[in-house]
Amino acid sequence: MDDWMAAKSLNLVRLRLEGENTAAKLNEKARTARERASELMEEERHLLKDALSLLRQTTTHEACSSLASDELTAFSAREVAKAQQVLDELTARLSPERRACMLQKRLWSPG
Repeated sequence: MDDWMAAKSLNLVRLRLEGENTAAKLNEKARTARERASELMEEERHLLKDALSLLRQTTTHEACSSLASDELTAFSAREVAKAQQVLDELTARLSPERRACMLQKRLWSPG
């Protein structure tokens, strides 16, 4: 029985050492996983900052583009109004016969 008890005791010691070794390995893997998770969270934070910056730039660009388009439309409308005013002034200077002829050409010209 002494041999059997010694073998049993040695087996228990071996199992305890294997368990401690396994626990140490698992603790190391858990530490490595926590470090990697921290690195990934830092990368995610940087990516979110970059995405926010790009979103702000895009929004600013779209706002500027829209404003420029509105200003160009207003400028064009002002220029068309000025041209129409000049045309009206020149037409007013024409003789009645020339005005009638010009009006007829406008009505009958293609396009």
